[in-house]
Amino acid sequence: MEILGPLYYQKENKKFREWIVDIENLVKAEAQKLYTGKYAALLTGADKIPDYLRVYLEQMKRSTEEFRISCCRQLRDYVILYNFVINF
Repeated sequence: MEILGPLYYQKENKKFREWIVDIENLVKAEAQKLYTGKYAALLTGADKIPDYLRVYLEQMKRSTEEFRISCCRQLRDYVILYNFVINF
């Protein structure tokens, strides 16, 4: 795992979902900075981001959750296989 370099060493001990929420908040903050002047009218909703960005973030959140679940299932399968191999 250390081959991953900076991705392996986390500065903060957070759960996967917390990282996703942090990224989403950063994206929203940046969008609010970018959409100024005549483009400020595109900022809608309580979170004040464009509608297309809201849809995109929801799709990405769903994709990351599917990825997390897939990884957990894959890990479970590998553990079962490992236990089978060492007990054989």
